[in-house]
Amino acid sequence: THHSKSVLLASHDGSATTNNSDKDSKNTSDTKNTSSSSSSSASASASSPSPSPSSDHDNIVRYLSLHDNAYIRSFYGHSDRITQICLSHLDDSFMTASIDRHVRMWDLRQCECIAVCKAPHRPTVSLDAEGLVFGIGTGNNELKLYDRRKYQHGPFTTIRNFPTCNHEWCDMRFSPDGKYILVSTRTNLLSVIDSIDGHLLAQYSSYKNTNFDDIVATFTPCGNFIACGSSNGDVHFWNWNKMDALYQNQLLQRESDEYNETPWPPQTRTDPYKVTTWKGHPRRIRYFKWNPKYMTAVSAAQHVALWLPKNAQYENVRADNSPQQGEKKSNLKKTTSP
Repeated sequence: THHSKSVLLASHDGSATTNNSDKDSKNTSDTKNTSSSSSSSASASASSPSPSPSSDHDNIVRYLSLHDNAYIRSFYGHSDRITQICLSHLDDSFMTASIDRHVRMWDLRQCECIAVCKAPHRPTVSLDAEGLVFGIGTGNNELKLYDRRKYQHGPFTTIRNFPTCNHEWCDMRFSPDGKYILVSTRTNLLSVIDSIDGHLLAQYSSYKNTNFDDIVATFTPCGNFIACGSSNGDVHFWNWNKMDALYQNQLLQRESDEYNETPWPPQTRTDPYKVTTWKGHPRRIRYFKWNPKYMTAVSAAQHVALWLPKNAQYENVRADNSPQQGEKKSNLKKTTSP
């Protein structure tokens, strides 16, 4: 059985977003005018496996142009579904991760991949904002960090001191300043770790992921908040920079106790760090992204929705990075692609 899956990508200048489904359909939205068209995006997009394993369109990456609505180049190499695409902000390179347990590095100017890394389990990959460091999660509670300019020499550090997690990682990404890494798992658990020594800094579980799907969390552009979709169609926000000393001590104690079988994070604990919840989608949200330039956000579920603040400052997450207390329901206007 093949279920429809979406891949959500945004242009670097924030002017357009593209979503791609396993039915080989693509839709591009103008984030400034909130209009939609069927033109293509000047970025890479992944196609999931089609019912026919012999199809020439399986597991490839396509480079599309918005200007002339044509494929520029196709990249072949993966033998199973592509789960991540990371575009470099430094040059024309990008990286992909796949269920086939391989991470590949590509150059948009040539069809052949320029580097391959094999992992023991399903991998995850992320590039930092400067494009100088990339990380690969090996699927075994292990993270390897590489220098983009010297990746041939292997990782410059390997982090293994993660709390035991019995669920696969489905995504990892650096914070805008590169100091932290956000790990999403195939359950209702998000982790923020220090990108230097791997120490656990925060964990969140107050959202729904009832079917153990790939639900990807992200940092807001300011880096102070974390946003994540859920299986019931809500988008949740946490102010992770406001973690108190008691919670940090609990994390450190949990991290140092190898034999602690108590469920974590504590299920009875209230979540004082949740800032707001946005409602609008009737079904599961897999991806949510902030526009890097304009005051908009985009979510991918059964439909793609553009979220537009009513004024220059958020009612719940303000432009000056300070959360507003009280009402947790966002006053946002939503538009969906046809």
